[in-house]
Order: sequence, then C-alpha cells, then structure tokens
Amino acid sequence: MATKNLTLEILNVGEVGYTKTARGGYSTLEVAYKNEGKVEGKKLVDFNNKDVFNFVKDLKPGDVIQITTEKKEEDKFWNWVGVTIATGGVAVPAANGAPTVATNTNVKSVGRVTGSNYETPEERAKKQVYIVRQSSISSAIEFAKQQGNVPSIEDILEVAAEFEAFVFSTGETPVADDIPL
Repeated sequence: MATKNLTLEILNVGEVGYTKTARGGYSTLEVAYKNEGKVEGKKLVDFNNKDVFNFVKDLKPGDVIQITTEKKEEDKFWNWVGVTIATGGVAVPAANGAPTVATNTNVKSVGRVTGSNYETPEERAKKQVYIVRQSSISSAIEFAKQQGNVPSIEDILEVAAEFEAFVFSTGETPVADDIPL
C-alpha cells in the first residue's frame, strides 16, 4: 500500500449530492483545489471515510489543508484517508462548528488554525461591538436630522454611546410609572 501527503489550497467545495442505490445510497462531493500551483479536482464519497467527507464539505475557498492519501494495490484511485489543518491526526468539525483535531482516540479543541477562515469567539464578539457602534453612530446622525439641528461631533458620539449602551444593556425596561409624560 502506498501513501502520500499533499498540501492543497481549496478553490471550491460543491454541494453534497446523494446517489440512491438498491441498498440505500451514499453522499458525494466534488472538491476543486490547487496542488503545487495546478488546479485539480476530487470526487469524494462518504462511505470511503465519513470523517474526512464531513470535514471537507465544510471547507471554504482559501482554506489550506494537508491530506494523507492512500492507494492499495487493488485500488484504481488515491483515497483521502486523513485531513489536517494544523498538525496531527484527522481534522473533524466539532458539534458547535469549531474545528477540532482527532488523533485516533485523542480529541482536543484548537483555536484559530493555520489556513482556517473560522473566527474565534473573541474575534466574533469584537466584530459585533464594531457593528453595533457603527450602527449607533448612523442612528444618532439620523436622530439629529429628525430633530432639525446641526449637532457637533461630540453630540453625535454622545447620543451614539447612549444607543450602544441600550443595545448592550440587560434588556430591563423601565416600569410605566418611571416613564416621563
């Protein structure tokens, strides 16, 4: 049996297809990638290696992966038997979508992996704050326009900060008696 390790850049991962057979069926997936600058493709089937199939279907263009291929004497094609993004074993997506690396029975979570487009939870949280701040500033400008005055930048930022504080508040609303008439 021969094995090879390759480093590939994912160009496209097609939609998962399903082929019905007399005994049920199987899922298929076509992957386009760059191997040493040359564009190539591979059709994967889930019955060869379900872990590899399930991981590859979630890859995005630009992801860089290491694959281990295997070809037995009786095989006509090279089969993908292992996929890694960082170092070690077969890469498998966790239930929450974060990548994990499995080496036989040892599974450990990893943060950002080399070549991955997945954001860490900290990166997502930081991005959400920026989005809320930008939206709050836009809303403060619209609010000022509706009031008919030309506020200073400091006034806009002050109103935007109030909007931002409201968005990030715990959601407690004032009691009806507390609202001025």
